[in-house]
Order: sequence, then structure tokens, then C-alpha cells
Amino acid sequence: MRVKNNRIVLLICFIILVSNLNTSQATIASSSSDSLTIEGFWDTGFDSNGDSKFDTINVTLLVNVLVSDEYTFYVSLSTGIYAYNGIAAYDLDVNLSYVQLQIHTPYFYSHRLDIPLIVSIDIVDSQEGLVFSNEHYTITNFYFYSDFDTPDVWIKGNFSDQGVDTNQDGKFDMIRITFDIEVKIISEYYFEVTLISQWTIQSYHETRYEILQLGSHQISFDFNLNLFYSYHRNSTFTISKIEVFSQSFDMLDFVSNAYTTKVYRYTEFDIVQTPIVIRSNAGLRQTADVMDWEGNGTSDDPFVIEDLFISNNFPIGYGTAIQISDTSLFILISNCTLIGGNNGIFIDNSRNIQINSSFITDSAVTGIYLRDCTNIQVMYSTIQSSFNGIKVHNSFDLGIIKNHIIDHQNDGISITDSDYNDIDTNTIHFNGFAGIEIDNSSENVIINNTVLDSETGIILRDSGTNWIVRNVIRQNLKEGVFVDNSNGSGFAYNTFYANSERGLSIQKSKDLIIDRNCFSYQGSYALDLEQDTSNIEVYDNDFIFNNDNGDSQASDKGEANYFDSNYWFSNSTIYRIAGNAQNDDFNPQPAPNHINDSLTVILDYNKPSNSVDISWTHPSDILYHIVRFAILYQEASITDNWVVLQSGLLGNSFEWDVEFFPKGIYSLKVLAICEYGFFIESKSENLRIGTVTLVDVNVGFGIVLLLLIASIFLVRKRFSGV
Repeated sequence: MRVKNNRIVLLICFIILVSNLNTSQATIASSSSDSLTIEGFWDTGFDSNGDSKFDTINVTLLVNVLVSDEYTFYVSLSTGIYAYNGIAAYDLDVNLSYVQLQIHTPYFYSHRLDIPLIVSIDIVDSQEGLVFSNEHYTITNFYFYSDFDTPDVWIKGNFSDQGVDTNQDGKFDMIRITFDIEVKIISEYYFEVTLISQWTIQSYHETRYEILQLGSHQISFDFNLNLFYSYHRNSTFTISKIEVFSQSFDMLDFVSNAYTTKVYRYTEFDIVQTPIVIRSNAGLRQTADVMDWEGNGTSDDPFVIEDLFISNNFPIGYGTAIQISDTSLFILISNCTLIGGNNGIFIDNSRNIQINSSFITDSAVTGIYLRDCTNIQVMYSTIQSSFNGIKVHNSFDLGIIKNHIIDHQNDGISITDSDYNDIDTNTIHFNGFAGIEIDNSSENVIINNTVLDSETGIILRDSGTNWIVRNVIRQNLKEGVFVDNSNGSGFAYNTFYANSERGLSIQKSKDLIIDRNCFSYQGSYALDLEQDTSNIEVYDNDFIFNNDNGDSQASDKGEANYFDSNYWFSNSTIYRIAGNAQNDDFNPQPAPNHINDSLTVILDYNKPSNSVDISWTHPSDILYHIVRFAILYQEASITDNWVVLQSGLLGNSFEWDVEFFPKGIYSLKVLAICEYGFFIESKSENLRIGTVTLVDVNVGFGIVLLLLIASIFLVRKRFSGV
């Protein structure tokens, strides 16, 4: 059964906006300025990749130009909650002219809503003066979501549910929800599923990373419902939302209120467990015997604490769901749900423990607290909605690997007075202070994490050598990374993207290496070396579109810092670094360092079918960014008048139908653009094609490039169903 709450919200927003609109003709009649007027508007869905599904909406404006100038057109198509944006620039003479924009709509299918869209238009002249602006200009044609491309992975439906007895005691302890998905690109995906009880209003959350092959799959999530018995109420359960994310945590698909289960009787379920307290190896053996836990405490056969559900109202004297101290025997804590209390798990002066596939939420102090520990692993777990997510103090040789750490008031992960630990492949977001904070600690490796939507992504303070490698640090409210009084660390192969202030900010630190990182769309300096910094080496990094309001993308106020062989998206032979250190990069690179330059275009003219087979080599991105391709063409006799033929391509070939192109000689260019805005290009040999007249569109290549990057790589906004 599908409940249309998300559609209702979208429709309400749409109706409110549309209620303020005049009719299209009335709006168009008033759409004018002293520089130009808009005389007409048309829109149509377009299939750019040949799969018979729309992936863009093409917009055409008829404008009456009153003053010749270069104009940039910004067009937004809004559902009322989410907007798709396009940009195009044209040199226009006094005359009637057609202006065309191709607007990508990657999430339209996921709305699962059939509506027109609300059109907003802004037009800026060459002096960046706003000559036209209308937030509610008109509405588009009516579009059906089923006409649009599905995302890389999408939810097909076919839901079912069943009770599960995992411990074979004749009572359910879980409900299993199963549904079908379709996968278009082989990758690892992240799922979030929420189940809500009809009568208790209790919510249950399950998350999982899963590598999926092409084709249809049936996927199941088991929800631990051990607390259900204590409510003494029978209930149905509703899937309030399913969200699917890419490896870089972009939302690909979502559904809301998609399915309601049959009625389950509370007497069918296990009685809830009480907290676990273990204070020695002897106490561990005794508890394991009483609880009938599997294992004998060796590395090959650890004691197994699994499938516990411990929630909220703890007995007097119990502040932690699972507390373990002074043990050395091997323990596996697996598939436990721990809600409330001071700490979800507190491990003190112990070693040889693995926490795996557990869900910990709403802890007053810390989800997982590790103190004076060695050889502890926290893996494949979700820790959310506590004061701190994971806190580590005076501990060594720990692994915090492939966890989802979300929505904490303070830090996602806090490491203090602790050395030789690995923080690897975690997704850390929506934390009130820092995603990861390292304090007075050394020789820690922070690698392959995605850190976003926190106040600051990573903080390194009063520490020695640490390694920050291959992380994606994006869309944090202040700095991506803040370094204070920390010497000898290395920052390599990281992606800094769209942090509101600085990308990497360093103060009172020396002897750092900053190598092969990429920085794009920071609000201020991508790299800021403050006073009392020295001997910092900055080389082979890539910078683009940072610090829009300044002349330089980096600043140096320190001493003896060194810049060399960085890419700055600049034609300068010497790149000037801002700041009173008066530093420069004397060897700026002509192309991004992280994308190899093996991009070669090959043409094959198929004369009988009037088509050109365009193929190209696929350059590699050493940062593993997704690379898409755009094809541009121009008449060979004209310079810098490139027109976009196709964009957003993932493959390495395209068939160009040239039946209606004029006779002439053409040049082709292919751009390889990574998902964070960096690009390389390659031109083909000239090609003679065409039979009819082609209308000239005078678009400079620099403007076309801005159009491509703005339309293909929007600053991605996370949104979810209601």
C-alpha cells in the first residue's frame, strides 16, 4: 500500500507557489527591462543518452534584445521543494533571438510525482548587473515522473514482511522487510530504512553498505523489535522512509510511507533484555555461562554478545547498556540495538573486543566510549543522535571502520591522548562541532572517510604526526580541516568541496606536507596558512573556483612555506599567493594533477547513415571521482565558438546524427569532467559533414565551460521523504 505523504507535501508547496502566478501570457507581457524583453517560453523533456527516458528538460526563450551585450541566463525549475538549475551565456545583438538551456533533472524520477515545474529566471549582463529577475515567471508543461531516467539504483517495490526468530526460542525478535531494487551501475551503495509502529509510535532504524551488481535484486532489512513486548499492544508497522545513497553520500532514490505490514501480536515477541556489566575475565566467563553465549574467549572462538535490544529506562545504578572493564579475553559484540542511557557501550582497560553491525542511539554522553584500551575494532555500525558519537581516550591500536556516525551534538569521533589508531571508510555527518577531532595524539591514520555537514570537518590540535589521506571533506559549515599547533602531519589525496569557509586552515604548525589534494568551491581560501606556520610543502594539488570574492585561492602569512606544481585553473606563468608572506607558485600546472591526460578522441564517419561515431579514451582519476564527458563542436574556420552537442555522458562513445547539419568542416572537442568540477579536454581532427543551413550561436568556450560545470555538478543538496 503506497501512502502519498511526500506527494502531498510537494503538491501543497506547488499550489502555494502557483497561486501567486498570473497566466503565462500575462507574466510574459510584463517580463521586460531596458535591456531586453522575454517574448516567449517553451520547454520539453529530452533524452540525451538514447535510453528513451528523459534526463534533461530543454528550455527555449525568445528574447527581444534592446541593448547589444553578453547576457548570462540563469533558469531554475522547481518542484516546490527541490530545484534544477541551468545556466547559459550568449553574445546578443539588437534583434529577436532564441536562447536555449539544457537543465539536468537527476532526481525527477525519485519524486514519484506528476506535476509541472515552477520557472524562475535571472538575467545578468556583462557587467554582472541584474537586468531581469522573476522568481515565479511561469510554469512548465506537465511532466510524468515515469518518463524520466531512473537513478543508478532505484526502489521498485514488491514489499513483504515476516517475523524472524533468530535465537530459536519460539519467539520473534525481529521483523524482516523485503523489497526489490534495480541497479544500473556496479558500486557500493548505502541504505537507510526506518520502520514505525502504528500504535507505539516507536521508530526502528537500519542502515547498511552493500556492493551490488547490475540488474534486479531482492534486499532485506531485519529490525530488532525486542522492546515490542514491553508495550503490551498489538501493532502494524509502516516503512516511513527508504533512502539510497552513493559512495559519496549523494541521495539516489527515496520513498516515503511505502508499505504497511500485517498486524503483529506483542505476545509473539521476546521480552526485552537488561544491561550487561562485566568487570573482569572471571566475571566475563560467569556471565557467558549464565547467558549461554557462544565461544570460549579465544581469538578463534570469541565470546559472542549478539542480538540484544537494551533501551531507555535502565534500572537504578545502570547508566550504560553494555559495560566491560579489565578484560583481555576475546569478545564479539554483534547486531545489538542500544538506546538511551549515559553510554551505549563503555569499554575500560580492556583489549581484544570487536563491535560489529550494531545500532546505538540517544546516549546522553557517548555512543561508544573507549578508555585505556588496545586492539578494539568498531565496524559496520550506526552511532547516531548522542552528545558524542565515538570517544577514545588513552587508547592504542584501535580500528574504527565502515561506520555511519550521524547527528551528534558535539563530535562524531573524538580521539584524545591516543596513538596508532585507524579511522577508515566511515561516513560522518551532521555533527554539531567536529566530524573528527584529534587532540594530543600521534601516528593516527584518517583514511577514506566522508565527512560532511558538520561545523568543522576534521580538527587536528596539539598533535604530532598524523596522516589524513583520501577523505572527502565537503559542505561543512566552517572549515573542512582546521590544524592548530600540530607538526609533522601529511595531507594527501583528499577532496575538499564546498566548505562554507576555508578548505584547509593551518595555524601555529610546521613541517607539514600537503600533496595531491583537490579543492573546489570553498567559500573562502581553499588553503590558508596563518601566522606562525613554517616549512609547509604544498605541491601537486588542484584548485578551482575557490574564494570567489578574492584574487587568489590560497593565502600564506607564515615563513618558508613552499608552493610548487599546483593547478590553479589559471593561465598565469606565476601564480600569486595572497598574504604577507608574498609567496608564489612558480610552476603552475596547465591541467589538473589528479586526472591523467590520456584523453584521445577518435572519429568514424558512417556516410550511408549520415552519422559520426565519436569515441574517446577514458582518463583515470587518482582520487576515484566519477568522470563524465561532454562533446562540443564548432566550425573549423571559427575560433572559440564552441557549442555543446552532448553532456553528462558516462561511457566513452556517442553516435552523432549529422543529417541536418550544414555542409562544412567541423572541429570536435571532448571534455572529461570529474564530479567536483575539474576537467581536461582533447580535440579531434577536422571533419566534413552536413546538408542544410545551421543557425549560428555565438557562445565563447569559457562561457560554455561554466555552463557545463554549473549544470552537471550542482552543489548537491541532501533531501529526504516526509
